[in-house]
Amino acid sequence: MLLFATEYPLDEGQRRVLGDLRAMGRNRLGPLFEVESLSIQTIYERTLDDAESIALHARTVPIGADLVPSGGNLLVGSTSLINLYSFLKAYRDKTEDLDQLYEKNVRRFLGGRRQS
Repeated sequence: MLLFATEYPLDEGQRRVLGDLRAMGRNRLGPLFEVESLSIQTIYERTLDDAESIALHARTVPIGADLVPSGGNLLVGSTSLINLYSFLKAYRDKTEDLDQLYEKNVRRFLGGRRQS
């Protein structure tokens, strides 16, 4: 996989060049070759869309924990395993999708890969 990270989305000419690069790579390396681009602007816009969606469907699920503020939008603390289980169960019951809780966690996208 070859990924081009850009500040702005590619224009039509750049997308054509990327398509040509994909064709050349697949011709030489086979169907496993892939090339994509991702822009910071696209990520930002998706984040805004997600924030609007969350605001429209606000959900509150309490968690029993000892928390202290750490910066503007961050709480740090600890909770018992029983409280964590109760929170996860209540979240799943309320949203019917426990995976939503992990959507913003970059480690979720790394899958089962582990360093040896």
